[in-house]
Amino acid sequence: MKNTLILGFSLIILVLVFSISCDRIENPVVNNNPSLNWSLYPDADTTTYPWPIWEENTNQTRNVLLEDFTGHTCTNCPAAAVVAKNIENANGGKVIVTSVHASTSSGFQVPSPPTLPLDHRTEAGNTYANAMTIAFNPSGTVNRTITSGNYYLFVSDWNQKVNAELSKTPDFNIQVQYNYFEETRGLFLHTECEVLNNVSGDYSIISFLSRDKVIAPQKDVGGVTIYDYEHHAVLSDNINGTWGTPIITGGATSGTKLYNNFSYEMKDASQDSTYKIDNISIITVISDRNNYEILQVVKTELEE
Repeated sequence: MKNTLILGFSLIILVLVFSISCDRIENPVVNNNPSLNWSLYPDADTTTYPWPIWEENTNQTRNVLLEDFTGHTCTNCPAAAVVAKNIENANGGKVIVTSVHASTSSGFQVPSPPTLPLDHRTEAGNTYANAMTIAFNPSGTVNRTITSGNYYLFVSDWNQKVNAELSKTPDFNIQVQYNYFEETRGLFLHTECEVLNNVSGDYSIISFLSRDKVIAPQKDVGGVTIYDYEHHAVLSDNINGTWGTPIITGGATSGTKLYNNFSYEMKDASQDSTYKIDNISIITVISDRNNYEILQVVKTELEE
C-alpha cells in the first residue's frame, strides 16, 4: 500500500519575547485544518484533536546529521556503519545517523534474489545521491556541507568533520511533537522551528521516516553474506516530500517561530514488522534550499 503523503500548512508567527510566558504557545494553529488528512484521525469531531503545547526550547547545540550512503552488496559498508554508529554513540544524541541506500549508479543497492531480495532504496535517497554526486559506497555527508568541492566524505574523515560541525553556533532550534492513532495508522507530526540569529537565504523543513533496525542480508568483506545483519537507522520514506516544505524565503529575524503540521499514513506493520511504531524514528532537519546544508536536526523516537 502506497503511503499517503499529505503536506500540512506552514504558519509563520513572529514572536517578541517579553517574558518566559511568551515561550508557551497553546493551540497555535486552526484545529479544523482541511489540508491535513482528517480521515486518519479516529474521532469524527476534529475539534477534539489534541494539538501540542509548546514549551521554551533551551537547546544551545547545533546537532549534526551524518548520512551513511551504503548498499547491501557493498562489502566495505558494514565497517563504515560501525564507524557511524560509534560516532553517534560517542556524542550523546548530538549526532544523528541515517543509512541511505543510494548512489548515483545504484550499483550496490539493486536487489539480488534469492540472497539479497529486499530493496532498501527510496525515491528521496536516490535523489539526494544524485544531487550531491554520491558516486561510491561507502561514503558520507555531514550536515550536507561541502569539503574540497564535494559533499561526500571518506569514512576516515567523518569524525573530524562531525566535530567541526558540532563546534558551530546554531541558528535554528527545532521541537517536534506527534500523535499516532493505531487504528488508522495515522501519524500527525507537529514542528516548531525557532530562528536564533538573524539569517538570510531560503530554508525548508524536511522530516524523514527512519526504521531503527532492519534485519536483512548484507555482503561483508570477502563477499561473505551476513544473513542476520542489522541495518541501522534506515531511511525509509519522507513525511513531507524529498525537499520538504519551504518555511523561510529571503531571510528571517531572530525570535521568529514557525509552525508546521503534517499527516502521514504509516505502512501496515502486519505486512512488514520493521514498520512497527516502536521501530520508527522521525528525523527532522532545517535545510538551505540553495546548497542543501543542514542547519539543525533532531530525532524523535516514536512509541505506541
